[in-house]
Amino acid sequence: MYSLLLFFTLCSLWVFVRFFNNTASARKDLLVLFIINLLLVYTQYYGWLVVGMELLSLLAWRREKLASFSASVAVLILCFIPWVYKVAQVAAGRGLESNIGSFQRPNLVGDFAAYYVILTAPFRPLWVTFMGFVWLGYSFLLWTARVNNGSEDKREIIFLPWLLLFSFLPSILSFAISQIFPQSIWGTRFLIIVAAPYLILVAVVLYRSHQSWIRQTSLFLAVGWASLGGFQEVNRANKNAWEPVVRQMIAAEQSQARGIPVYTFGSSDEVITFYLEEARDGRFRTIRVKDVADIAGNHFWVALRESLNRSPRQTLISNGYRVGKEYHDGFDGLLFPVWRQ
Repeated sequence: MYSLLLFFTLCSLWVFVRFFNNTASARKDLLVLFIINLLLVYTQYYGWLVVGMELLSLLAWRREKLASFSASVAVLILCFIPWVYKVAQVAAGRGLESNIGSFQRPNLVGDFAAYYVILTAPFRPLWVTFMGFVWLGYSFLLWTARVNNGSEDKREIIFLPWLLLFSFLPSILSFAISQIFPQSIWGTRFLIIVAAPYLILVAVVLYRSHQSWIRQTSLFLAVGWASLGGFQEVNRANKNAWEPVVRQMIAAEQSQARGIPVYTFGSSDEVITFYLEEARDGRFRTIRVKDVADIAGNHFWVALRESLNRSPRQTLISNGYRVGKEYHDGFDGLLFPVWRQ
């Protein structure tokens, strides 16, 4: 859904800018925008933040268009009610634990700041990334100064805060809600909605230098930095590919009993359940746990990510269990059977 979320976010922002800048009635743009936003919010709940940012930008800079856009948002809410009703029916019995129960409260450096490091392409060693952000920050301050003293195009006066709004406010709201509410809603994959405006902001900051040689050098370094950082990310080992491991588990399990537990640490239970349903094997049931103390039974499987936590295996052995062959996904995922001795 996240690729689709990014796609509809881009489409929504594109048509919204047309609607924003159109001096005529722009009814056609508004109709197209409504259809795209309907697809957006039905794709993922964070799509509503995009709609909210569009509403805020009209409130700040195009109040004459606010009434018509607000009417489209009201119709959007009405069209969304059937989905709310359906979700409420499903959640009534089991809540949202299986969806967001494992979400941790984000911190300012390790989560919020780290997300923008990811967007800008992290590069190892980290001092290179740090120097890159110093360079971006300096370029941003220069552009901001030119916008504020009137040396830039008048359109920049709206363009700069507009980009800042769409690049940072959704993340700030998600971070704040996750701190205040009983359950965190923070997820970096959800915040893909800010990726496009943020990267546009980075590109504009680098390109707005008045001196040609600085601009050319900045663009050259940015392309090199992003390419090398992207190559490192694509080839990092911290990934999961649960499908082949689940198939190995199905083939290795000799018992035909139903309800064999598969204890998972984190949200891997959703993915494992998906592949079990796809294989139409009803012998297993996934159970999400937070601690090895929550694991019990005479025979079960355990799924975990090696880079985060290998201790459950040792703890189970210390508690008198017999641990069988480990099945690796080739990246970071691990499944193994356990029996009580």
